[in-house]
Amino acid sequence: MEPWYVLFTKPLKERIVHDRLAKQGIEVYLPFYPLMRTSSRAPRPLFPRYLFARWKADTLAIDTIRWTPGLVSILRFGEEYARVPDEIIAHIQRRIAELGDLKQIPFQLGQRVRFRDGHPLAKLEAIFERPCSDAKRACVLLEILGRLTRCEVEFATLEPVEKASLELHGVCIAIREGR
Repeated sequence: MEPWYVLFTKPLKERIVHDRLAKQGIEVYLPFYPLMRTSSRAPRPLFPRYLFARWKADTLAIDTIRWTPGLVSILRFGEEYARVPDEIIAHIQRRIAELGDLKQIPFQLGQRVRFRDGHPLAKLEAIFERPCSDAKRACVLLEILGRLTRCEVEFATLEPVEKASLELHGVCIAIREGR
């Protein structure tokens, strides 16, 4: 199996380079962050300006790749092109699939939540801020001593509050936007 090479693109040209190489029959991998239910943004590349490609060296000259519009260079260490083993690409794909599980988030940004019965903070309310990197945990904002404090808790310990408080919801959004 041919090795994967690391390609470095012009800013925001990863998709264009990906599409052009794919049309030439080159195997290309451009990993994206999975879209979250709480996000309205377009998918972003996991490694901005970088993508991976592999091709048969005996059938395609490397110069064909190097002159792809939008491509700056093929990553090198000295005179050797950087090669990425299949295991690393497989690991990246597994991790993205795990992050994709976060799309099943039961709450929306700024939604009021409450700790379930049996939790030490049972019946205490918080504001759902975002999912954490671990698929089972959430970042919430708790009001403690008159301040909103960020805490990480397990999704399973939270339940939605029926009526949202617009005043605290506005505070949450203002904090996230740095106001």
